[in-house]
Amino acid sequence: MTEQMAAELARVLRGDAVPAMPGSRTWGVQATCTDGRFVAIEDGAAWAYRDRQAFEAYQQNGDDAGLLASSEWEEWGEGEEWADGLSKVLGSNESWQSGGGIWLVFYPRPDGRFAVIGSDSAGIYPCRETFETDVFGEKAENHVFV
Repeated sequence: MTEQMAAELARVLRGDAVPAMPGSRTWGVQATCTDGRFVAIEDGAAWAYRDRQAFEAYQQNGDDAGLLASSEWEEWGEGEEWADGLSKVLGSNESWQSGGGIWLVFYPRPDGRFAVIGSDSAGIYPCRETFETDVFGEKAENHVFV
């Protein structure tokens, strides 16, 4: 994951971009999700723990009792495997192909807003209905996914 994508994903998830993740030693994201789970997301994998303390227990002594979900994929932002895996770890369990092989991950944020995560960018909408109107409503022809 590039530094730019880590920063963007951290902004959307209300987390932190981390320059050296434990598994890959490259940029990644750590965040607390809507349901309280703590996630660690790297370029090719992600993990969800019960909370930050469970994550730290794993890092310190290998205690994986607090691991809720994990997923691996071949390449960041490429395909259904990535989208399904990331959505599972985030606890939203919802991904969508917007066309042309572009997969998006949906995430309802703790503040009530709706995040849409793509391979190199992400957007935050006031709510899901606003996103759906943007994509499927009258102005849909003006919408471009990047």
